[in-house]
Order: sequence, then C-alpha cells, then structure tokens
Amino acid sequence: MALPTVVSVAEDALSSVPESMKSGSLAVGTTDWQTMTSITLPAAFSGVSAAVLLGVGRAIGETMAATVMLRGVPRLTEPLVNVFYGMETLTSLIARNYGEADGLQMDALFVAGVILFITVLAISIGAQYIEWRMRSKLGGEA
Repeated sequence: MALPTVVSVAEDALSSVPESMKSGSLAVGTTDWQTMTSITLPAAFSGVSAAVLLGVGRAIGETMAATVMLRGVPRLTEPLVNVFYGMETLTSLIARNYGEADGLQMDALFVAGVILFITVLAISIGAQYIEWRMRSKLGGEA
C-alpha cells in the first residue's frame, strides 16, 4: 500500500534533476549508468529519501489494512511460519481497544501510541542523518 506513494514521490524527485546536469555528464564521456549513479541519484537523494520516509510512515501508521489482514488475534500462530494469522500491530491494537478502554488499559494504549511516535521519530532522524552524511560526502550544501 505504501509503494505507490514511494514510487510517485521518488519519480518526481528524479525527474526534477536538471537535464543540463545529465547532458553535461554524458558530454564528457560517462555512460548512462555512471551518470545515474554519480549525478542523478545524488542530486535527487533528498527527494528519494523523503519518498521512502513517507512510505515507511504510511506503512507504520496503517491501521485498517493491518487489522483486516492480520485478523487481530493477539497470540502466536500455530505453524510459527504462518505470519499472516494471529499477530496484531500496534495501530490495530489501539484501533480495536480504544472504544472500551479505561484506566490502566487506556494508559497502555497511550504507551503504544508513544512507542509508535518514537519509532517514526527514530526513522526520521536516521533518514536525516543519512541525508546529511550523503551531502557531506558528495560535497553538497552543508
């Protein structure tokens, strides 16, 4: 479900690289592959990383698809290799139990939401760190 978002945003980022940069690289004798790896991808890296971040955030926050696909049964599966039955994601846990929760159960759901927030925050910080390292490695703007 997150793949169309990633592909669309990454395609926009790759197509926004100026044609003059690609043509200049090809004019000095590089191959198409070298132009792609040394000019196009580094120039579009922030957009591609944003696309991946949006996709990961959407996949982590997806509630109803996970609830429907995973049946919402919080137990281990009978054949342990059958990963599509018997598991529950944090988002589906919150969605399923929020209406009737009170007291300690409400606190537990709040903690599950905080865990989701911290997970997405860690992924975001990691992606920004990777982008910073890529820019400093390639000599881009610091």
